[in-house]
Amino acid sequence: MLLILIILIKLNSLKETNEETFKPHCVNNNSCKSCLLDNSCVWCPLDRKCVLGDSSGPFDGSCLNSFTFSICPDSFCEKYNECSECIDHVACGWCGETNKCVDGTSVNHFY
Repeated sequence: MLLILIILIKLNSLKETNEETFKPHCVNNNSCKSCLLDNSCVWCPLDRKCVLGDSSGPFDGSCLNSFTFSICPDSFCEKYNECSECIDHVACGWCGETNKCVDGTSVNHFY
């Protein structure tokens, strides 16, 4: 019940904010680093998305159990040195250009 109240308060404060202030610029950031360059955004690592929020979490109530505000954690994938180890993890992709394991997939890299 308290969580619903917090979300309603945040949503109400968004309605009172100038439309220009909260345009969905966060959605265009596909990595933690690019997301957190904007202090009005938070990174949702499990969903791999950037959403509008603050130190209390996302304003839309998404990814409340896990979000990052202001500082990105170290890359989970950097610890893998071999392509085969790297691609065994769904959140990682091998970058042939740099021969490094990076956050992302074989299609999308998030660094």
